[in-house]
Amino acid sequence: MTPRSLVWLNRQGQEEPTGAPLRSYGTARISPDGSRAVVALYDDTLDDLWIWDFARRTLERVTKTAGSDMSPLWDRSGRQVIWALAVPGGAPNVYRQAADGTGAPQQLIAAQGFQYPATMTPDGSRLLIQQGPAPMMQIRAVDLTTTGRSDQQKGDV
Repeated sequence: MTPRSLVWLNRQGQEEPTGAPLRSYGTARISPDGSRAVVALYDDTLDDLWIWDFARRTLERVTKTAGSDMSPLWDRSGRQVIWALAVPGGAPNVYRQAADGTGAPQQLIAAQGFQYPATMTPDGSRLLIQQGPAPMMQIRAVDLTTTGRSDQQKGDV
């Protein structure tokens, strides 16, 4: 992938540099408190999630998984990241891990097939994911107050 810059887009639509180094960034999401961004970073050998700290101006690796890490988002506390992990030869499934990179990634749903995190409910108790093959993906709610128990499918995307 082509190296890109992480920039702020101000209210006038102008880009302002963040100071992050040029890298092959994918999806980026700002933390709930606005102090950090979790980004998918695609290098020749690594497809992992990294966190850019705006104040400290540091880029730290969060995931160290075999496979492609993509579509990251934050939990409402800012202490965990949630993302899709596609292991070699497999479909993406939804995982979560501490934002500081400690602990092992936890798979949230044991179901087969394509899964991508979409958004969280305002109270942070449920994660909405897209699941299934395109073009008939389903929206599914995952209860995060338990160990990732899934609710009923909520409808087509």
